[in-house]
Amino acid sequence: MIERYLAASKHKPATKKAYRRHLTGFMDRLEPDVSWQDCGSEDVVIWLQECVKSGLAPQSVNQALSAVRSFYKWAATEGLVDSNPASAVRQLSVSNPPKTPPTWAQILKVLSKEPRDRERRLICLASMGLQVEEVEGLSPVDLRLDEGFVLAGEGARRRRVEIPVDLERFLTEPAGEHVLQNKDGGALTTRSMSNGVRRAFKDTLGLESVGLKELRVAAARRCIELGGEKWAAGQLGCKNKQVLRRLAGRQRAGREHCSHCDGRDAYCAECLGTGTVLTDIGERYSGPDGWWTMRKRLRALTTELLTYSKGMRSQGLVSESELKQMVDAAACFASIANDEERWGS
Repeated sequence: MIERYLAASKHKPATKKAYRRHLTGFMDRLEPDVSWQDCGSEDVVIWLQECVKSGLAPQSVNQALSAVRSFYKWAATEGLVDSNPASAVRQLSVSNPPKTPPTWAQILKVLSKEPRDRERRLICLASMGLQVEEVEGLSPVDLRLDEGFVLAGEGARRRRVEIPVDLERFLTEPAGEHVLQNKDGGALTTRSMSNGVRRAFKDTLGLESVGLKELRVAAARRCIELGGEKWAAGQLGCKNKQVLRRLAGRQRAGREHCSHCDGRDAYCAECLGTGTVLTDIGERYSGPDGWWTMRKRLRALTTELLTYSKGMRSQGLVSESELKQMVDAAACFASIANDEERWGS
């Protein structure tokens, strides 16, 4: 009956494997004279209590309850039982400590210390903003290392993800049929990928809360910092900027440069007049992968400044001298961004 339920379900293979283990344990625990069709809520509660006493983690106990609840829900729709005995059983409360995404410097340090090619490849892909299912579906032909990008996603969500320059030396060609494969030559599961990332950061930096999701958050913040929100949304496959901002913790490009610009969409007149913007840009994009993203950011700032200055002028919130500073700064940014000799193109 368990196999019949799993065949009818639409769960992922890893979920089916876990549900099969939990349901088999539940069925084996029932008394010989008690059928699975006749058990009640008290039987489910007693079984969960035994799971807790055996040392099973609260998350695993809740997964076991979800497996039983889902099984009986399917059985009720098939007319095999009259009610779901697990529907009235509450899950255990789980307190998850807050997780902090790693900084880009920490990611590069882990990559430089990690001896395993597979883990380095996994951390690189996750740090580029690829989702878990996108990493799972990658094939070696999707890694265009010579061209500097990776093809991720399927169908209409297929996109080209550019490889940061400082990750290129860590991202190597896979030797087998899968980009990330296990010892048997098969594709690596999500659980194995998460364990690999956690083990790498714990062994190198002592960080125990860094997983695939935290690397994606770090990628979102890094992409916003380098190329702005529009470019970052394309890199990470986000539908719109709001989704990207939630992923990055509502961090927005340009606001962290100075205290004057806090809470605004563009740089303030005082920032522009003192040259703070150009200084910040020069420091931020001085790295090996900074030149091409700096040019993109300058072009984006030109548009931001012109739009912002028009809005402030229409509302009478800036003086003519401040407005001139904004327009002059926009012209400066545009001339630098369009200087072909400067960029060598």
